[in-house]
Amino acid sequence: MFVIFGTGLRRCTNRFTASGVVGQLPHKAERSACRQRSARTLARLEQRRRENVPGDVYVTSGCIDCDTCRWMAPSIFDRVGSQSAVVHQPETDAERVRTLQAAAACPVGTIRTESPPPAGLSKQAREAFPELIATSGDERSGTRVYHLGYHSAKSFGATSYLVLPDGDRWKDAAFMTDSPRYFRPLADQIEQLLKREGRQLRYIFLTHVDDVADHEKWAERFQVRRIMHADDIDDADERSTLASIEIPLTGSGPWLLTPESVTKWPAGAASPAPDRHGVKIIHVPGHTRGCIAAIVDNYVAFTGDHIAYSETRNAVTGFPQVCWFDWSLVIESTAKLAEEAFVWIMPGHGRRYHYASVEAMRQGLTESIALMDSDLYWAMVPYRARGRVRSS
Repeated sequence: MFVIFGTGLRRCTNRFTASGVVGQLPHKAERSACRQRSARTLARLEQRRRENVPGDVYVTSGCIDCDTCRWMAPSIFDRVGSQSAVVHQPETDAERVRTLQAAAACPVGTIRTESPPPAGLSKQAREAFPELIATSGDERSGTRVYHLGYHSAKSFGATSYLVLPDGDRWKDAAFMTDSPRYFRPLADQIEQLLKREGRQLRYIFLTHVDDVADHEKWAERFQVRRIMHADDIDDADERSTLASIEIPLTGSGPWLLTPESVTKWPAGAASPAPDRHGVKIIHVPGHTRGCIAAIVDNYVAFTGDHIAYSETRNAVTGFPQVCWFDWSLVIESTAKLAEEAFVWIMPGHGRRYHYASVEAMRQGLTESIALMDSDLYWAMVPYRARGRVRSS
């Protein structure tokens, strides 16, 4: 048995999956549970799941069902029972590299091989991050979004991104959205990419309290300021590392983010921004009290855990079982997002989604709002998140 890439081994009692959540704990107790090492899980990690097809690559019983490997390599991994499993053994070098990339991204290191993978393929997989996943132009122009990989157990495997906005104002700057696991080779690769582009990392944009992971280490490495809503800083548990956040946002916004500063969105300015270029921060409370989203160049919305594509529902949606604050506000905040302009949704948990046009996005989110306000969804909302009267 070979552990392909090392990782801190942690397990959260609450399973945030593409289809929902299994099990519930009170909010702060849940967060604390996510941060505790589990000896039980460490023992279970040695067990190959029976649901894997025969062959070299397999998933262990320590899988936390975060969905990362399934959307990264859908031809290799799928959900069988309540966890991931290998449903097709990689046959080509391209499939092997993609499998190794998924192993690198796995937050708890539960993707294993019976024999050591070829060194060349392992190196290729490690060096694949940051991975370009969306661009409004090409590999060297337009708004570009990179998947950072190396998901963290501290955030239950949330996805993080490196963002290179378009336009003259951002031509020498970039920012990170949420935090991956701190891994020095990844930091070096980010640094090399930014050097090639003639840019500097200016901010770490933290969408909400649950997906901050190793934000302190990243901020120290790149000497950048972190942005987060003050409501989530205030609501964090006693072990929080958020007291040192340099830019705590207050109020309901929206805000304009530039490489130099974060300011209130100009009074009377059109929304969405008519000239396309720029980064707008929107307060989208509901999942937590201080959730925020960033809309970049009228192209992509970074939504944290507010909304994402659900394969089970075949729709962009919020996740009622993990609504920590107020489900009515999730619905209202989605309506607020629908007034903006973008074609990509890039979430923390759940899957990203691309709309054919801004008009298609608005129509899609209108349908999503109706779904989220249905009896089906309200039946799944925890009592703690029913603080407001449901709309009729």
